[in-house]
Amino acid sequence: MRAFFLPYFVKTPAGEVKREISISKFDAIIANPPYTRWTEIPDKTKKAIKDSIGKLLTEYNLTVQVQRGVEPGIYIHFIMHGFDVLKEGGRLGMLISDSWLQTDYGVDFGHFLLDHFKIKALIDISARESFSRARAVGSAQKFVEHLLAELVDRESD
Repeated sequence: MRAFFLPYFVKTPAGEVKREISISKFDAIIANPPYTRWTEIPDKTKKAIKDSIGKLLTEYNLTVQVQRGVEPGIYIHFIMHGFDVLKEGGRLGMLISDSWLQTDYGVDFGHFLLDHFKIKALIDISARESFSRARAVGSAQKFVEHLLAELVDRESD
């Protein structure tokens, strides 16, 4: 199983030195990525994203093009990076906006998902008018807790 390397910098008397930590791939990733826009991200972070998953973004036509109105949600980057650090057969669960379902880039993102994942469920909790925002978040949290319990149960078999 291939590990990946996480770079970090250490300040020493001789100056800043780049180091790397070797991290094994993950069995499961569960996340609630930030709801922010590409234009709000610091340039250093944008560069790190491009360095990490730039080839995938280009392959699936998901490169940010703000001038042309193409600005995929940041959660797409989290999912693509998650794929990169997930073990073969691993599970990925993310609470994300459904905005990609109503965009042109959403078709390309859908292709990425279908090419790399076996979709188990796509749940739209915003469609339920009976949910207040707080209850929708609570329901999503319960759903994630259920997924975690299912993963733990599977591992103990």
